[in-house]
Amino acid sequence: MLQWTQPVDAWSAPSAPLDVLITGMYSAPALSAQPGPSVSPGENVTLQCRSEVGFDNFHLHKEGSPAPPQHLRLRDTAAPSQANFPISPVSSAHGGTYRCYGSRSTSPYLLSHASDPLQLVVSGAADIREPSKNNSGTKTASDTQGYTVGNLTRMGMAGFILVVLAMLLFEAWHSQRRTHSAARTGKQRHPTIKAEP
Repeated sequence: MLQWTQPVDAWSAPSAPLDVLITGMYSAPALSAQPGPSVSPGENVTLQCRSEVGFDNFHLHKEGSPAPPQHLRLRDTAAPSQANFPISPVSSAHGGTYRCYGSRSTSPYLLSHASDPLQLVVSGAADIREPSKNNSGTKTASDTQGYTVGNLTRMGMAGFILVVLAMLLFEAWHSQRRTHSAARTGKQRHPTIKAEP
């Protein structure tokens, strides 16, 4: 019986690389937004990651995003160090919570603590998703008018349905009454005659 064995030196194709990053090795940088953390769609914003430690690599990560962190390498390693991550133009997809990290090229997988979270708010998108938060519970005259028109429309539809149901019930009742009336009239015209023995 012949038996086939795979040579020991045969290898599969390599897997995709997986970077393992270790955080907490240095003090946390500070993350800020210029001109501010609240922007409108189409505007430009720059997220600045600044540290008192002399980092030459900065990483910007958006929480919940499957994409890997953005990476920026600096030429100057002198402290303090700062990296600018421009976002231009801003869209609703850019809204979210960001954090940044610092590292050194001599040990690229050893990262600093995460910065405090920065919430980037894209004002047009937030107005659509969360109107009650942005309006702080206040309603304008146009909002109230919109509610009134909507309520009147719903009440009109409900009234129309009730009228249609009432007409159907009346028709059924009237039809049944005619049937009973016709049956009684037929019995009176043709009385039953019993034959006597």
